Amino acid sequence: MNYRNAMQFQPTKLETGEVLYCQGGTICPRSSTVVLYSSQRWLRVMTDVTSYKKSSFLWRGPKMMILDVKFLYGHSSPTMAILFQGDNGSFGVKVYEVIDNNFNLKGWQLPDNVVEPTLLIPVHQDPYGFLIIGKELFVYCKEQATKTKRMGFFNIKAYGRFHTDTRKHSYLLGDHSGHLLMIELPQLTHRILGRISIPSSISYLRDTIVFVGSCSTDSQLIKINHLADLQVLNTYANLGPISDFCVINKSGGQRKLLMCCGSNEESAIELFYTGTGIKPKNFTELPNVRNVWPLKSSILDDNHTYLVLQTLQEVIFVYTIVNDGFVAHNFSGFISGLATLCCQNAIYKQFIQVTPKSVRLICSKTGLLKHIWTGKSDIDCASATVSQILVATGNYLNYFEIRDGDLLLVKEIDLGYTAACLDISYLGENRHSSKLAAVATWSENKARIFSLPNLTLLAEEQLSCLPRCIILCAFGMEPYLLCGLGDGSLFSFKWKEESFQLEDKTSVSLGRSCLTLRKFSSDGEDYVFFSTPTMPSIIFYKNDKLQHETLNLMNIFDACPFQCDYVKDGVVATGNDGFVFCTLGDIAESGKTVIASCVRRICHQEETQSYAIIVEEKEQTKRHRILLLDDQLNTSASYKLDEHEIGLSIISSRFANDNRFYYCVGTSFSVPGEDAPIKGRILVLLVINGKLVRVTEFPTDGAVHYLKNLHGGLLVNISHTTPRFFEWMQTVRELNENPDVVEPEGVEERFSSMCSLSQKVKYKLEDIVIAPENRNNHTAILMMENEVLFSSNAKYIIMSYNGLDNMVGQWYSGEFITQIKSGTLSRLADEDYAQVPSVLFSTTTSAMRVIVSLPDGVYSYLQNLEKKMRAARKKWDHFVELSGHRCIELENARDRKFIDGDFLESYMTLSEELQWEIANDMGIDVPTLIKILDYLALFH
Repeated sequence: MNYRNAMQFQPTKLETGEVLYCQGGTICPRSSTVVLYSSQRWLRVMTDVTSYKKSSFLWRGPKMMILDVKFLYGHSSPTMAILFQGDNGSFGVKVYEVIDNNFNLKGWQLPDNVVEPTLLIPVHQDPYGFLIIGKELFVYCKEQATKTKRMGFFNIKAYGRFHTDTRKHSYLLGDHSGHLLMIELPQLTHRILGRISIPSSISYLRDTIVFVGSCSTDSQLIKINHLADLQVLNTYANLGPISDFCVINKSGGQRKLLMCCGSNEESAIELFYTGTGIKPKNFTELPNVRNVWPLKSSILDDNHTYLVLQTLQEVIFVYTIVNDGFVAHNFSGFISGLATLCCQNAIYKQFIQVTPKSVRLICSKTGLLKHIWTGKSDIDCASATVSQILVATGNYLNYFEIRDGDLLLVKEIDLGYTAACLDISYLGENRHSSKLAAVATWSENKARIFSLPNLTLLAEEQLSCLPRCIILCAFGMEPYLLCGLGDGSLFSFKWKEESFQLEDKTSVSLGRSCLTLRKFSSDGEDYVFFSTPTMPSIIFYKNDKLQHETLNLMNIFDACPFQCDYVKDGVVATGNDGFVFCTLGDIAESGKTVIASCVRRICHQEETQSYAIIVEEKEQTKRHRILLLDDQLNTSASYKLDEHEIGLSIISSRFANDNRFYYCVGTSFSVPGEDAPIKGRILVLLVINGKLVRVTEFPTDGAVHYLKNLHGGLLVNISHTTPRFFEWMQTVRELNENPDVVEPEGVEERFSSMCSLSQKVKYKLEDIVIAPENRNNHTAILMMENEVLFSSNAKYIIMSYNGLDNMVGQWYSGEFITQIKSGTLSRLADEDYAQVPSVLFSTTTSAMRVIVSLPDGVYSYLQNLEKKMRAARKKWDHFVELSGHRCIELENARDRKFIDGDFLESYMTLSEELQWEIANDMGIDVPTLIKILDYLALFH
């Protein structure tokens, strides 16, 4: 993670005017000499890597493009083989000896030309030499002889030495399709062992155990048996190159990230979800269960013993916990067939059950009925503490105090209206009784606070619609009144006991109609559960304000706390199929949906709860399609593009004077023999009944690289030309170009041109090879509000701008960046996240990274902390700071206006002595500094 305040790049040039870029490197087996090579015939030789400035020199070979360089074994001085391609297109190899900063050509007998060689393999044992691996053959080169052997067509991507027999030199080779071959020297025999993941590296471990590392798919641990076949022992998940992604930031702290991952051979959509959610312990089947209440054997117990559950048919079930599961229990005092309005522990080892017909006291030991009270009319709602009961009957409120086997009616008042819901939960330290009652009424939509036991009106507040549930609760030392309404909104008030006032009225929408409000605790923090017919939320107090987060379960009707021996802060939640015993906490879930075709682009449409992806079929024609996926990533529709048509861009769009949401797709026609696309299309698609319906199309005179919603229409960039604007003709539902809207020097138009130019950079997912002429082009670009812009180039540098021309910061990532988009996976509340906007970017090495924009004061403080940490670590830990930009000759490309967030968070791993030294330099103590860094961790 990197924290950004702002983000200039100017590459260092050689005397000849050429710019040098590293394509690979090799290490001498007998000395500390390292060679980094460029495809532009330059080599950087470092005879002592600990002293880069003093011990390195540049060497330029003859006119050639370097493909691979390897040091050879069995030589007293550094000797290397260089595989190259000449100006005439032919391939060759030369052997050089490095002596006193000079390259001396060795007189080896070498082949004149090898058909499409891919790499070199140095032979580790006598008679030494090296192998040249081509696509159809391999050549064993020794100083005075060569030997060639055909092996079939294999595009070899990785190799590794295989140690099984000291009399043989065995090497494992992996190709781009996942075939694993073994070559044995000196006989030059080879055989196919089987299929593995597409390898990026092959490493022998021990006892015929080999690790296959893959950048494009999952890595593997394999065993090669004596019969020359292989066995996969373990698989290590790897996303592979990320070609595109979308971020869904929903209110309530839900973050969802979907990534198009993998290579042409293995492709998938990876899902990553963060938020606050429940972690299930066990599930008990009970159809149509709705409400739940926890009970203890005694109010003095810490743990709960029983669960009382009510189904949709108003049948009561009682369960008790046995070991780590729930079993049915029989209590004859509970009545079924009537809706249970309240169920509660009471003093004198009693249970309370309130139904529309009666209030019942039940012995907690025997389960027998001890007392029953019936009113003049049906009971509409009720609430209780262990010593009090408040019920509403018609327009009346009846307040009782509980005795042993009896109920004492203390107060009855005429409310004047029918109560919709009420609550007498305790506030403060007295958990046995309450001094307040909260009552909400139907007809006038008001919330009232009464005193107990006198039922004297203390305060009232108007609500916006019908109240469904109400609760008194305290978050820390702050007492609140919460009221859930029929439209799914939550009203909250602070209760001021000194003035008897409800203050700081706030309202937030949490979905559809509120079903229940229930209190519980987790890790010492107080929460309120807010359930709706769709997705529930929790309410909590943080940073001096109430906040909410959506949970990761749907169709939850009710929830209650449940504590037992093996779960301290458990929760029981009910649904259609049964009830789940779980805990509450931060969650980070992931999932994978394999796509038969290679996924290129993805877009989300919230209004239709769908995703549209552009895929490339794996068949020889490589035809492109647009697939429509539902919210569970199941394919519901497919739209095939024309022959030679390639999908380049896709957005979800809403046009002016049209309340529907469309998928807009930009394409190009890549006809064989044409240098550049000369035509394309803009497709406008609509989701109807889970299908993709083409509404209209607009033919273009080039490739549609860029689409953006602007002024109710589409801003389009076609084949890197002047941006064009299209209006939506609602009556005929067609696109119409309007040239008067586009301003050639406008910010949006110039930005779209930059985005379009980013499409010129081509790369292979298996092995990133960037052509020199594309090095300065953008690989990804994003404009945020206030003309803040982020871009990356093929030198692996990400930059930030204040406006299109004012580059103010840069950071060397060391990775090819494929996409930059606004969004977050942070654990911050929505209000806090708005103060620290962030962007995410993806790479071909399967990494997702975040950049956070910080206020000036915070940035300066963290920058000072980073400097002190680096100074302290260099002094204590012999800390070596690697400068990746040095390897590619970008001396002026040092990081500017960026803070390394991962490095800051490494403070937690330092010794206590070093932590205190850094904290003292910052003028604070270690616990305070750790709290600051813990807060920063919430950004990701």
